[in-house]
Amino acid sequence: CRCGCKGWCSLRPLMVFLRWELVSMPAGLFPTKRHDGAPWQDSDRERALRAGQPLRFRSALLFIKGDWSEFCTTLGFPSWKSSVR
Repeated sequence: CRCGCKGWCSLRPLMVFLRWELVSMPAGLFPTKRHDGAPWQDSDRERALRAGQPLRFRSALLFIKGDWSEFCTTLGFPSWKSSVR
């Protein structure tokens, strides 16, 4: 990306979708609305029919493996030379 966002224009939509999935799985229920918080659209007919119904499993994210450089780049954590403390 050339806008100066350090890749967040690409990563944010992915992170929003992952959050949507990761919130639904521990609850054990299909999501009741789209990942962006909007109501289901006509193209989401199958998902709308399953909304609020139990999933066949539950899961949880236990950890994210990576080095500090990856956390700073991808997740926006401050680096060791950052003045944010």
